[in-house]
Amino acid sequence: MLICSWVIMKRVWVNNVCSVLTDATHYHARPLVRLLQEYLAINMEVFLESRMLEDLAPDLIKQLSAFVREEQARKYPVSRSARIVEKAMETWGAWL
Repeated sequence: MLICSWVIMKRVWVNNVCSVLTDATHYHARPLVRLLQEYLAINMEVFLESRMLEDLAPDLIKQLSAFVREEQARKYPVSRSARIVEKAMETWGAWL
């Protein structure tokens, strides 16, 4: 499945990524969905400015936002988590 995903990704570009993501989600092609979400996340500014994400179904938008959140938490574990707040509450909770 991953080889097929890479072949399809060679044909994906800004104008057709939303429809390919919809089809990949429908057919439960998880490796392809992940690659498409990564493509969307990398080029998010283009999609937001051109309002191309409005074509996606609400559940696909939720999946994309969850993917972006997970990737941000993986790349920036301290700043994108509640670790600092939890540590502050442990230390200064009684004072509050």
